[in-house]
Amino acid sequence: MYQRHRYQPRLSFPAGFILLSCLLTLLSSCAKTSDEGSFGGNDAQQLQRGSEIVAEYRKRDSAPNRHALVRMTITSQDQPEKVYEFEIWRKHSPEGTMTLLQVIKPESEKNVASLSTERKGEKSVTVTYNRANNEFEEFGADRQVFGGLTVQEMLGEWDRYESRLVGEQTLDGVKMYQVANTLKPKEISTIKRFVALFRSDNTLPSEAHLFDSQDKEIRTYRIKEYRTIEGHPTFWRIEIENHVRRNKLDLEVLNQSFNERLDEKLFTRENLKRLATA
Repeated sequence: MYQRHRYQPRLSFPAGFILLSCLLTLLSSCAKTSDEGSFGGNDAQQLQRGSEIVAEYRKRDSAPNRHALVRMTITSQDQPEKVYEFEIWRKHSPEGTMTLLQVIKPESEKNVASLSTERKGEKSVTVTYNRANNEFEEFGADRQVFGGLTVQEMLGEWDRYESRLVGEQTLDGVKMYQVANTLKPKEISTIKRFVALFRSDNTLPSEAHLFDSQDKEIRTYRIKEYRTIEGHPTFWRIEIENHVRRNKLDLEVLNQSFNERLDEKLFTRENLKRLATA
């Protein structure tokens, strides 16, 4: 798999995510959703159950290593269609997670790469290399990247939010847990809250709505396809509506592996610079 790029200097794009594992997800009221009532209990019980659901999802999602090739198609009414392909390496450990991402297509942007680091109790940091001034540039989770998505959405920083189970319902015949996630008092983010629907059968999110400080919906995520790869249930295709930019993004996983051994030297600034100047 990935013979053309497998463990060669060409690799990078932060946030294996965005697409396949770290994305945020929320509840959407679509026609196929039938309400089965809300979760009772007091606030403490809602908080405990919501936290348990998110913890189970993150536990299942925290494979030590993953390597993916992903295609992103961006469409809008007033701009020509844009298609990107990314190669993503993600390495998880008890200390945190490192994600390397590189643009593979279009050819004109092959030197675009980034490295994201997430450590417990610390804010995530994403680094790129600027060839023009020969400097590394750091930015935080609110920085907008491809298609107007933020780095946070690609990384899925769950620790910054309090999660509560607020309801249960059925979507396309599958029982869903509706979990409301609210930004903690000392945290700062353009995403003030999001509501996620988690499937009861595999604990993966199904849909998600992200809201800003004015409680306006800024993004809607819908998981259109799941697959099980090497025993790991995972996202395979995701549709995103960006209500701010009025565009749509279609994320499709072209290939994914969980069992590769990833050298920590891949996740260094030296390697990032090499990729950006190759």
